[in-house]
Amino acid sequence: MDPVHSVDECRIISLFSNTRTTEGSGFIVPGDADATTRMVGMQWQLGLRPELMMPWNVYPWIEPDGEPGKLTPANITEGLKPLLRLLAIVPRTSVLVAHGNEAHRLADQLMKAAPQSIHRRGFKTFKVRSLGGRSFAGSPTRQQEYLDLIHGAYAEAMARTGLTRSPRTRPTQLTRICCRYDAS
Repeated sequence: MDPVHSVDECRIISLFSNTRTTEGSGFIVPGDADATTRMVGMQWQLGLRPELMMPWNVYPWIEPDGEPGKLTPANITEGLKPLLRLLAIVPRTSVLVAHGNEAHRLADQLMKAAPQSIHRRGFKTFKVRSLGGRSFAGSPTRQQEYLDLIHGAYAEAMARTGLTRSPRTRPTQLTRICCRYDAS
């Protein structure tokens, strides 16, 4: 885990559909460079400091020589036990934002299998799009709509956990701050 995130201060878990790659830093990221830029831009805009959230992958292992792509249902189910262990060590966390279909499936499994200690927190999940790849294709107007929905989910997650939003910029300015569009 990147040392900028804090087990003690974490309020929100960002659950990503795993890219299953062995390249890069080894840290959990929201996807490609554009996805990372969108996530960091949204965090900056909301004033969501990194120590208040924890990134996590649906399938938290790197498979050497594994084919990137969709996770199998078995992979998603295998990710439940580590996610429950994570939730046990981040007691102040009461929200999970699931990015992408695989993350949505694991979030559903989590809510069915979660122990009472999780439910007593008033735990809530938000299901949003992945921040990159095909799920973020479309016109600039459509991409802005996707960003606004994700932005709204994180804003509500912050409100549920008692975190206040930063008045840095309006949500509609997110595109100009953090996203590049391919005009072709």
